[in-house]
Amino acid sequence: MLDGLLFAGSADGNIYAIDVHTAKETWRFKTDHQVNGSPVVYKDALYCGSVDGNLYCLEHRTGRLRWKFATKGPITGAPLIYDDIVYTGSIDHFLYALLA
Repeated sequence: MLDGLLFAGSADGNIYAIDVHTAKETWRFKTDHQVNGSPVVYKDALYCGSVDGNLYCLEHRTGRLRWKFATKGPITGAPLIYDDIVYTGSIDHFLYALLA
């Protein structure tokens, strides 16, 4: 949660931002498959993996795509961010480390 927004992934393939004061959807971002892992917010960006095999980086206020990184398998867990590096695993048996 950041700036009054709660973030969640969904089996419908969307990443949602919900305003905690009004309980209304602020934005949604459609991936190509379900989102099992929890989104992680770092600075002004949201990071989230999808079963479509991509790690997405979105603007946390608008949901606009900044970049996505394709792995060779589904991402089913939440990313971890440490020291400006985003770490994520994939069912392709690799651990990825990307600049946040």
